[in-house]
Amino acid sequence: MSGQTKAERKAQRKREKELRKKTLAPANRRARRQRRRKFRMIFINGKQKQAPREPLIDGMAVNEFITENAAPIWLHQNEMWELLQSDDTSGPAQPEF
Repeated sequence: MSGQTKAERKAQRKREKELRKKTLAPANRRARRQRRRKFRMIFINGKQKQAPREPLIDGMAVNEFITENAAPIWLHQNEMWELLQSDDTSGPAQPEF
């Protein structure tokens, strides 16, 4: 034997392993960042799965962005009548005199 105890040999192997660890190459790091932006991790039956993320506009979900920022004409043109808000829902609009 080399005169080392079992604990010393284990510690030496651990130090060598830490020295062998490599960082990701720039291309791999870029691909990983893109995957994280495109997918989110969810659990199904106790297993991790990648699910596509919902698209965002200015950090908000698309539906939320539309409800807050869309003009009534645009909502009407795109047949989103449920999002239109009117003051009087009891019938056709009456002109004011």
